[in-house]
Amino acid sequence: GAGGSAGQEGPIAVIGGTIGSQFGKLFKMSGMRIKVLVACRAAAGVAATFNAPLAGVFFATEIVLLSSFEVASFTSIVIASGMATVVSRALLGNVSEVVAPPYTMGSLWEIGLYVVLGFVIGGLAAGFIHLHFKIKDLIDAIPVPRLAKPVLGGLAVGLIGLGVPQVFGNGYEFVNEMMSGHDIWYLLVLLVIAKMVATSITLGSGFPGGMFAPCLFLGAAAGGAYGQLVVALFPTAHLSAGAYALVGMGAFLAAATHAPMTAIFLLFEITDSYEVIIPIMLTCVIGTSIARWAKKDSLETAELTRLGIDLESGKERNIMKALSVGDVMSHRVETVPESMTLGHFSKFVEKTHHTYFPLIVGLGELTGIISVQDFMGVVFEKELMDLVVIKELATEKVIAAPPEKISADMIVRANMIFLNFILNLFRMRRTSSEPSFTKLLPYFRIRTISYFPLAVSGDRLREHHCLKTIL
Repeated sequence: GAGGSAGQEGPIAVIGGTIGSQFGKLFKMSGMRIKVLVACRAAAGVAATFNAPLAGVFFATEIVLLSSFEVASFTSIVIASGMATVVSRALLGNVSEVVAPPYTMGSLWEIGLYVVLGFVIGGLAAGFIHLHFKIKDLIDAIPVPRLAKPVLGGLAVGLIGLGVPQVFGNGYEFVNEMMSGHDIWYLLVLLVIAKMVATSITLGSGFPGGMFAPCLFLGAAAGGAYGQLVVALFPTAHLSAGAYALVGMGAFLAAATHAPMTAIFLLFEITDSYEVIIPIMLTCVIGTSIARWAKKDSLETAELTRLGIDLESGKERNIMKALSVGDVMSHRVETVPESMTLGHFSKFVEKTHHTYFPLIVGLGELTGIISVQDFMGVVFEKELMDLVVIKELATEKVIAAPPEKISADMIVRANMIFLNFILNLFRMRRTSSEPSFTKLLPYFRIRTISYFPLAVSGDRLREHHCLKTIL
């Protein structure tokens, strides 16, 4: 409504996220369920806007959930996207914001031209990501009140729009026009530059909006310009400049958001043509690869990275934070008396699938733990089988945790112990040219973190599960 150079998909996701968050809090839902509600709302918005339910599903999966696929969440997203499409068609008819002309390919050798287009679009997408955050940083550095920055941003976009009015709004009507293939190539290049700057100013100054529509606009303009040049270079090949605008539109979306599946299915659904599949698959994959090579982050993840949030390494960490020790513990516990000989223990191990065995004495008092790895070091010492008891090989110092303990906290604790081991080893090397083996032996017994059954209170063995580091 204000004329900002952005799309409505961003506000749709924000509004949906707010509604989903409040709904989740009202019914005391988990964080993951709330996240799925946000993804469902985003999928519904894209599906209804473009009359493309499959694109809505993959938009939510690739961009909102960052490709975190789970059957339960995927089912909810599919239902939301499908129902949104049904309601949209019932109210507005079987129409879409973007109307693509029939796609045609001149000949098979034209595939090579689409490969080149993929490289061009990938480079442009990476450049747009870089430009967007450069302009955002410049706006953030302006010494004016925060509320005044949208005013200045609107003024700047308005000045750009005086010369290039196509930058206002989502630009879908101009996208449809560019796919007709009648625009002049250098005017399309001007549109690419103006739209990049206007969109960056709009969002960088604080205006609400999304990147979905600008990416489609930029891709259509860049692809259209490329198509006009190709037609001029090969006038007898019967090429269509509008076809390159169509494929470029999807390729730019894929490259800028790192979401190729969304772009592929979006173009397939708005064209309703199988012929577009091969060109769009090639350009999307190549464009995304080039953009990833040039800029590790997409438009959606770059801001999080700038805030110090590592999404890739955080996936496993978030899983561990969501789990308690009790969630992952095993309730089947195999115990052995500490006085058992190695010979009897070897026969006992053959009959079980466990790898860790708590040692008990008397009525169940826990005295240590032994692993199959501990036993493997002496398994071929036949003369020791009836002379040595397993207590001699067991570990007596363990880290125990109650079932309600968060798994990630236990991993941090174990990592601190490993760090202390490294520091102690370093000190020994500095204080003695030949450190004693007996001094180092306790540290060499550190093993990897694993789950194991262990008592958590009163040194009594119970059906609980803990994380341990053997010292």
